[in-house]
Amino acid sequence: MNFYIKHYENVIEKEFDVKVITSLFLGGADKVSAELRTASVKGLLRFWWRSIYGSDDISKMKKNEETIFGT
Repeated sequence: MNFYIKHYENVIEKEFDVKVITSLFLGGADKVSAELRTASVKGLLRFWWRSIYGSDDISKMKKNEETIFGT
């Protein structure tokens, strides 16, 4: 197995204490325990961003969402 250090060269690690107040999918490979994954947090942020965006122009909303969260 190869491990490429260069891939992690400019990664900055940050630690946060957060409180989840809405539903959040906490699934992973281990079916017994919850696992907080990046995709879960990103999905939650997308959900609330869409909820508060407040526009009927779906194509503009999608473009703005892609700018913020990627595609």
